[in-house]
Amino acid sequence: MSELPTSVFDPLSCAILLWGESVQVLAGTGSLERLSAIDVGCSRTLEEKILKAVQAHLAASLRLETKVSVAGADQWADPLPEWDAVSSAIEQSTASLTPRSHAFHMRLASKYADYYRGFEQKALVQWVTASKMKSEFLTAIALSRFGNFGDAASLAGDLSDRWRTGTPIRLPGLVQIERAGSAWAEMASQRALAQLLGERAGQLTDRLAPYPSDDPSVWEGLRTPEQIVRFGFAAAVLPPKVLV
Repeated sequence: MSELPTSVFDPLSCAILLWGESVQVLAGTGSLERLSAIDVGCSRTLEEKILKAVQAHLAASLRLETKVSVAGADQWADPLPEWDAVSSAIEQSTASLTPRSHAFHMRLASKYADYYRGFEQKALVQWVTASKMKSEFLTAIALSRFGNFGDAASLAGDLSDRWRTGTPIRLPGLVQIERAGSAWAEMASQRALAQLLGERAGQLTDRLAPYPSDDPSVWEGLRTPEQIVRFGFAAAVLPPKVLV
């Protein structure tokens, strides 16, 4: 008896499609219809949770470019619970020591397993936290486009504080947040905040300049948790025009 072919969800194929859409968003040619047609699975695995968060982020970015209205201000918060779900999944998972175990005797690897597991989880959560803050920044952009520069600057300042407190400052995204926040604060006559954010953004040069954006070769296999979360961070792009 023959069997009908079944459709199997492929996270990598989905990631490739989402990456293509993120490139289009950066170019200002993204499509909500095309983006929403991408199947991101059932959100049961880490891969699928990341894919869902990326899709929500890109959708919010596209809505920001095409439908800015005061009444719809809440719609840019849609990706935030998706990133929270990713962080929870990472914190509840058992991080693999395989990438590091070759450098240790098996007994030492076992002895320090909890330490390295905690170290790996912390690094992964930092990537996801930075991704979420990029999504939060979409609300600040929306507020600025409503003409609410004071609230936009305050949110950018809060994001700057939180990013610098618990996330590597060289991850791409912080400098855009601080430069935009400084400009918005200036427009709102918040001189102290404008100066603070401007000075912070000015620090992110030379040795403190943002890392280059990940090339797809870094995550194209989606074989490890690090590759998965780095894909999510790279694909969660900011709109091409932060300041308009």
